[in-house]
Amino acid sequence: WGLFDRQLGRSDAQEPDPEGRIPQWDKASVQEMKDKFTSVGLGPRQ
Repeated sequence: WGLFDRQLGRSDAQEPDPEGRIPQWDKASVQEMKDKFTSVGLGPRQ
């Protein structure tokens, strides 16, 4: 997850990202997570 965090992290931002930019993992269903990753170009095996 360290690599994952570095790819997604923003060094230029001092404040949190706006609501909705990052999904709430504890509230999202499995299907919502799949849809989210597919929408950014990640398949289930990446």
